[in-house]
Amino acid sequence: MEEKPNYYSILTADVRYDKELKANEKLLFSEITALANKYGYCTASNGYLADLYDVKKTTVSHWLIHLKEKNYIRIEIERNDKKEIISRKIYPVSTPIAQKSNRYSTNDQDPIVQKSKENITSINNINSEVDKENKKDRFDYDKFISWFNEITGRSFSSKALFKKYINARLNEGF
Repeated sequence: MEEKPNYYSILTADVRYDKELKANEKLLFSEITALANKYGYCTASNGYLADLYDVKKTTVSHWLIHLKEKNYIRIEIERNDKKEIISRKIYPVSTPIAQKSNRYSTNDQDPIVQKSKENITSINNINSEVDKENKKDRFDYDKFISWFNEITGRSFSSKALFKKYINARLNEGF
């Protein structure tokens, strides 16, 4: 039996209610947030995502291009001295960056990366058995709170306030 990822994703309201996005583009954005939960970016290849959603790589490429055009994701490509692609990082950006600032440069000709190291999703599990045994909180709340504040425009300054907010939302059924 194939191992299934066991972590949460975020689908923000601005993405969820964007009528110009296809349902699968919204789902892909949500997947990117899940895969980005450890480092703040996703390194999944188009091949990995295509297999995950049972579509072609070119379909994933079109979805990524549209999310990028709508400024919901930012893509960074790292190249070696020979200009060959060695890595791709996809950053979820909920509040469109065009509205916030123009601090990120964009490259309209981001190629499809086919040889990218896949995300190892099994280690992204926030509630893993190892953490429960060690009673250790592996989740970096400060980093997540900072990211959450940036994409939602909120200003949580402590783990306790953030947890209280999330628990209240969960109790309301989000």
